[in-house]
Amino acid sequence: MIENEKNFLKNLENDLSEDYEEGEFISILIDRDRDLYDYDVLTINDNKIDKIKTYKLPKAISKEWIVKKVNTFQTEQSSYKNLSDVFSKLIKKDVQFYPTTYGIGTYTAFDSIEKLEAKLQPILKLLDKNKIDFKMEFSEAMNVYRIKVGKSSDNLSKINKLSTSSKIKTM
Repeated sequence: MIENEKNFLKNLENDLSEDYEEGEFISILIDRDRDLYDYDVLTINDNKIDKIKTYKLPKAISKEWIVKKVNTFQTEQSSYKNLSDVFSKLIKKDVQFYPTTYGIGTYTAFDSIEKLEAKLQPILKLLDKNKIDFKMEFSEAMNVYRIKVGKSSDNLSKINKLSTSSKIKTM
C-alpha cells in the first residue's frame, strides 16, 4: 500500500496536470468509505476531457498501476474529443455542419434528399479520399443527419493526419 496516500495523490494529480491549460485539471480519489461500493475504488475525473471513471482497486496498488489506469482512461476518452477537435478545424464555420464526438452532424430540417446529398458531398468525398471508415444515419427525430466515423486505432490515425489544407468547403 502507498504510504501517505493523500499527499501521494495530490503530487500525482499535479504531475499529470502539467500539460493542462488554466482551468483544466485531473483529480484522482481513492475511496475507502464503502458508501457506494462494497470495495475500494479509484475515481479519475479529467476536467480537460470532461469525463469521470471509477475502477475497482486491487489489493496492492502502486503509482504505476494508477498511472496506467489514468493513461488508459485518457486514451479511451480523448479519441472521442479528438474527433471534435479535428473536424472543427476541417469544417468552415457553418450553421449547416458541426463537429461532434462521433464525427459530423448536419441539420436536415426542410432539406430535400437532393439538397442533403449535395450538402454532404464535400465531406463524404474527403472521408472516402482518405479511406476513413464511417456510417451515416438520421437522428431519431430525423432533424439531424449523422456521419459517424469508426473509432478503430487505424481510423483515428487517419483522421488525426487530416491537415487544415483538407478544409471542407460547404455550400
